[in-house]
Amino acid sequence: MLQQPNTLDIAVRAASDLTSAFSATVLGTQPPSSLTCGDLETSQIHFFLDPFDDNECAGADLILLFIMSMVIFTLTWWGRWFIWEPIADMRMRGLKKHFDPSVKKRFGVTLTSIIVHLCSAFFVFKILTPTEWLWIPRSWADDIDDDPTTADFKFYYLLYLARYCSDSVSILFEERRKDQFLQMVYHHAVTIGLVVCSINARFTRFGGVIMFFFDWADIPLQSAKAFKYMSIEPKDFFNYVANRLFELFAITYFLTRNLMFNFVVYTALRDLRANMSSRTAKILLIMLAAIQTFWLTLLIKAVKKQIANGGNVEDIREDKKKLE
Repeated sequence: MLQQPNTLDIAVRAASDLTSAFSATVLGTQPPSSLTCGDLETSQIHFFLDPFDDNECAGADLILLFIMSMVIFTLTWWGRWFIWEPIADMRMRGLKKHFDPSVKKRFGVTLTSIIVHLCSAFFVFKILTPTEWLWIPRSWADDIDDDPTTADFKFYYLLYLARYCSDSVSILFEERRKDQFLQMVYHHAVTIGLVVCSINARFTRFGGVIMFFFDWADIPLQSAKAFKYMSIEPKDFFNYVANRLFELFAITYFLTRNLMFNFVVYTALRDLRANMSSRTAKILLIMLAAIQTFWLTLLIKAVKKQIANGGNVEDIREDKKKLE
């Protein structure tokens, strides 16, 4: 008598197949020869976060999500301890700030963040730019009736959720002011809630559109911080580049986190159905838009100070100056 595969076995096979599909799209590797819990011919697959669903794959995505979160958490902290902080130590050697361990830690956080945002933006660009629906706002709600998604997009969606689950733990160990800590907890909780709601209510296209442009502003911001850390004199090359990157960040933040994101929020409020998950998602979208607007007011203040300071942005390396 054949033994029925358990959820862990299914999750492991599904993880392998999804990883292969993701790698095939992003890196051009060999596509998977099977698609556990999905249709290999069309590469269509459902989400299986609910462990109580009446399906042999029920809960398999929870196991994959846990694995992803642990991998991301391990890689980010390993990178900070064994790559970025030693690099910061070499750069700061002989300087007074070398003796402040928190500087090296923040430099490691900054460089790790750059890598994460760059990879995330590259992955979603490769996956979504070939799709037609990305460019047509009226089609963002069409997946409510067409439940399955593609395997590569599902992998990225779970990876994005895992990243915020990992970061939610990481911020507990990072040095932040209390108000900034609470802002990040608020932001991460709302983001995780939105991703889970979009999976349950089957409007992952809206989530994909937001993920497509949400990392853009963080790349120049974190890069500006990194160059500030490498700067020694107020008018050296590193400080000049940091100022220009901060200006790029200000423009990008306004265009993506305010104009583009608010348009997506408006479209969601207009097109999503009136059920419990959709109503919850609408509330969370408004909450996320609220904190983006709050951060915009902080950004405007920072830009005004930069202008008053002769074009030199204040030291955004320190926690008290962070706008993230």
